[in-house]
Amino acid sequence: MPKRGPNDGARRSHTGRQRPLIALTLVAAAGILASAVAACSPTTTASVRLPDYERTAVSEPTSYYKVCLDGTTSSAPAFAQGIRADLVAALNELAQGTWGATPTAQVPARPGLQLWLQTVTTHSFADDGQPEVYITIPGVPALPAPPAYTDPNFAADELTWAKAEASWAKAVAAARAAGAKAANQLRSVTLDQGGDQFSAIWACMAALADTGPQGPDVKMLLASDGINNEPPVTASYAGAPVMFVVNCAWGSELGCPSRAAAWVTGLRRQGSGPVTVVRADWARPAIDAWFGVSE
Repeated sequence: MPKRGPNDGARRSHTGRQRPLIALTLVAAAGILASAVAACSPTTTASVRLPDYERTAVSEPTSYYKVCLDGTTSSAPAFAQGIRADLVAALNELAQGTWGATPTAQVPARPGLQLWLQTVTTHSFADDGQPEVYITIPGVPALPAPPAYTDPNFAADELTWAKAEASWAKAVAAARAAGAKAANQLRSVTLDQGGDQFSAIWACMAALADTGPQGPDVKMLLASDGINNEPPVTASYAGAPVMFVVNCAWGSELGCPSRAAAWVTGLRRQGSGPVTVVRADWARPAIDAWFGVSE
């Protein structure tokens, strides 16, 4: 077999200079490979711009809620039970959402939720042995609408959207599971502490004001007849808005307006934000709106 000469791997041009065929072939192959990868990659420049859903699912903003629920015997047991049922219903609707199995349109983000609930007892401000619940529900990121068939980059965009939809579906499942757990937590909280309990309502509100984040973005709910018969405990409400669902119990209903007005004045003096008074028979739609499920 004849030996190869030093120039046998190249072809001379009409000018007599050599063309390095191997080098040209490698460069061309690399260019073809790069074009193929770019055409098939989900990160190809597309008309649908998607955020990093793994990161977004973790960094969704959180809404904060605090509830003081009065189940003492100055009100009928049905009052606290009804408020608890309204809270469960609203949280369930918030966590379960109205998402379909496969979204066909843009889905807005749903913020996470943290909720503290404490019931009224004689020693509401004590930090041990008091019936209380802490609830957390993770947020769900936004999901853009799937790409249209007329999208010039439909194949790449569809792959990108499918990955985003899978991450979004995991976030939805996590929110629904947390919502079911939250509902069970609320149903299990003890409301009636027995006839030997007094109503330290101000202490309940002060304990909540001192718990968790503070400020005008923290929503507070007081559900009570407003009959405080323990020494009041003051707190700084730091601009938090308060919704007061007042129970005008039979036998003390005529004093209900003046008690509600006194609570509004007292809360505002301690730095709360706007105080909204709602009658107990309108509690359900008010609580839905408080959580934002009716928006």
